[in-house]
Amino acid sequence: GDSAAGTLNLTAAEVAFLPSLGNGTLMIGETGQSGALDINDVSFASNAQVFGGAATIEAISSGSKSLTLEVSSVTDDNAAATNVTAGSFTVNASVGGVDLDTSVDGMTVTAKGDISIDEFDSIALGNITTTGTGDNDDIVINANGISIGGGISSTNGDSESITLNAGTGAIDYASFDVTSDHSNVLTAGIIDLTASTGI
Repeated sequence: GDSAAGTLNLTAAEVAFLPSLGNGTLMIGETGQSGALDINDVSFASNAQVFGGAATIEAISSGSKSLTLEVSSVTDDNAAATNVTAGSFTVNASVGGVDLDTSVDGMTVTAKGDISIDEFDSIALGNITTTGTGDNDDIVINANGISIGGGISSTNGDSESITLNAGTGAIDYASFDVTSDHSNVLTAGIIDLTASTGI
């Protein structure tokens, strides 16, 4: 995006010209890339996949379409403003954690460190997992309504925790596969759930 750091610097206008693949997905980078990403106010008109190393995100959007980040870690670069807007959002952080403010319908996250998500509306969660090597690999998700459709786990270390705060909404796991073992919905040493209208 405009004013982003790095060797390959595309403006927001240039990104808008990038074509999607035949399957309707725009792909930037490829599996195994390790170069740092500085993403400033970029919008995609199609489903998008972005590959790279440590990602610093000011704002990225795929509208109501899907967005996937395959990176080493993700850092919030604009304080409390929205970093990610998408229909469905998937993050795989292979080395570190994920820290974002989002406006998405659904989310799946795998990380090797802390996961911190502030969602501006309600959210449907898929699998949210951190398997870091530290003693405090925590998951914190704040939203106005949380629907759990996959397992949420932080299972490494002695003091790992899961905190889900549904704000003015509820926390439910009605969409969790009923054939699954429901004891695996939330897995951590410490679990803290807060909701105004029910859990």
